[in-house]
Amino acid sequence: MGLTFCCVWQPEISRAQEIKSDSTLTVLFAELDDLFAEGDDTEDLIALVDSMLVADKLKISSLHARIGYISQVTNAGRSLDINQFGVSPGVTYYHHTGVFADVSGFVNSEYDPSYYMTDASIGYLYTFKNVLTSSVSHDFYFYNDTLDTHSFNKSLQVSTYLDYKALNLGVDYAYLYGSNSAHRLTGRVGFDLRAKDVWFLDQISIHPSFSVQWGNSEVVYLRQTEQPFRDLYNIMVAGDYPVLSWEEVYRFGRLLKNERGIWATKFLLDRGYTADDINEIIIQYNEDQIHQDNEYGIMNYAVSIPVIFSINRHWTLITSYTYNMPVSLPNETYQLENNGFLSLSLAYKFLFVQ
Repeated sequence: MGLTFCCVWQPEISRAQEIKSDSTLTVLFAELDDLFAEGDDTEDLIALVDSMLVADKLKISSLHARIGYISQVTNAGRSLDINQFGVSPGVTYYHHTGVFADVSGFVNSEYDPSYYMTDASIGYLYTFKNVLTSSVSHDFYFYNDTLDTHSFNKSLQVSTYLDYKALNLGVDYAYLYGSNSAHRLTGRVGFDLRAKDVWFLDQISIHPSFSVQWGNSEVVYLRQTEQPFRDLYNIMVAGDYPVLSWEEVYRFGRLLKNERGIWATKFLLDRGYTADDINEIIIQYNEDQIHQDNEYGIMNYAVSIPVIFSINRHWTLITSYTYNMPVSLPNETYQLENNGFLSLSLAYKFLFVQ
């Protein structure tokens, strides 16, 4: 009666928050991987900050149109050995009061249909003395499928970032909910490297960062019982089956453990059991070993190195490489492997001055 452990992950969607100040743009693009990895929507308010660099007294709003690509879609750093890439178009409007709204679409190469979700969100962002930035937002996920319910079709996000010179510190929290619920808490540390007026570019900036993600997920697994023969005996005694002694149950269990199924079946048939009786006993025993727990813990460590190219104050090109080091939750026995991927994003910004 050897048992094999396994785990099942629920689909999940999470996203980081939009950042307004120039210094916090570091964190924004360092998380570009989450735009697809977690099913994010308004992750990259591309070059939003540039619109705030004009005189403070001007009231400037902006509209950002973007298209993004990621070479490997992941969930909480987990690729699960599925070779899939993602594409996401989106439009974000930022009002000078701090209110913003976003609509994003998501395409996955392994889904059918490949366009699988639209994300609409609204939020508010506030910057205090260009040092501390906080935001809160809510997302609604509309799936392009025929399912009646989804584990997560809404999310609430809160984030805070602190910038001191070239150093960036940030914390994001997301509550995902629908037919199920989950939490994601991510801490980040990064720094800025910038060079202005390089060739035809207004600016080139590099924003390396390190992040740690904590959260929870439903994990389904098979437990190895400490008393397998006692469990089997209790099932056979409780059911409407011919009575066996403890020694006979033990012998039957030993035959199963040694993978001698034919002999185990014959052993019970000779004692008045039917084939249906035997199947019911084995099925019930296996089902009793299946457990589902809502496990909490660190889920992933990640290193991200985005490089941002700004052109003519309107165009922004982002290339980013992310390396994930996923961590197994308790009872999650799937072999998690470190993985890396490349992401690209191109955006154009429209400015509205009042």
